[in-house]
Amino acid sequence: MNHPELIETHRVGPRTREWIVRAADCHALGPHHIAHVGIADAAAPYTMVRAHLAGSHFLACFGGEGRILLDGRWQKCGAGQACLAPPHVLHAFHAIPGKRWNFAWVRYDAAAGAGPLGTASAPVLAGFNSDAFAAATRGLVDGRNRENPILRGVNDVFGPTDVYGVNADFPADAKVLLQGQVLVGMNPTDAPNLKKAIMPLVWLRDYQVESGKTGKVLCSTIGAATDLRSEDLRRLFVNASYSLTGLEVPKSADVTL
Repeated sequence: MNHPELIETHRVGPRTREWIVRAADCHALGPHHIAHVGIADAAAPYTMVRAHLAGSHFLACFGGEGRILLDGRWQKCGAGQACLAPPHVLHAFHAIPGKRWNFAWVRYDAAAGAGPLGTASAPVLAGFNSDAFAAATRGLVDGRNRENPILRGVNDVFGPTDVYGVNADFPADAKVLLQGQVLVGMNPTDAPNLKKAIMPLVWLRDYQVESGKTGKVLCSTIGAATDLRSEDLRRLFVNASYSLTGLEVPKSADVTL
C-alpha cells in the first residue's frame, strides 16, 4: 500500500465530504478551548499531515477504515478506535483506496498555563464503544401520559443521537412523556434495534425546595442541536415552556425555524 509523503498536507478529494464547525462560528466551543470540530465521510485520496501540530487532536472512527501513523508505522484505524495526538508532534492519517472512512474529530488548544490534553509524547490509539455514533433515537409517546398538554401536537420525534441509559434508581415518581427507542441506523426510516432496551427520554418530576415551596421540572436526555431539527421535539420543549409557567398550551405551537 502506498502512503503519503510526510510533508504538510490537507488533501480532501472529490469523493470526501467534511462538515466542520469552528470556534469563530460557534462561540460555545471557545470556553472549552476547542478550535474546531468535524465529521468526515472520507475516501482516497483524503490525506492529512501536520508536521508540527499546534494543539491536541482527537479522532474517533465510527465506520470504515483508514490509516494513522503511530510510532513511525502506518496502522489501521477502524470503527471503535480513537486516536489522541498531543501538540507539537508529527500527526498523519489518510483514507485507503477502495474503502470509505467515517470519523469525527476535535482539535483542542491548551488553555494558557495549562498542560496538553494528554500526557503522551506521540499519537496513541485506543478502543471505544462506537455504537452511539451509528444509532439514532425514535421518541415514543408513553401512552399512560398521552393527554399531558406538553405532548399536544407531538407525534413524531426523531434525533440522530443515541439513547442515553438511566440509572437503576430512576425515580419511581417520574412521569415519563417520551420513551427512547434505539434505531439500527441514523435515518428516521430505520428499524428499531430490538437488542437495545427502551429508556425514558423525557419526563416530569415534582420537587420541593428548603422553604417548602414545590414545583415541577422537565428532564430530557435528548436535545442536541441536531436533535432539534425534529419539529415535534421543538414543539415539546415549547409546550413545556407554556405548561410549566402556567400558560395554556396551544393546540399546535408554531415552532418554525
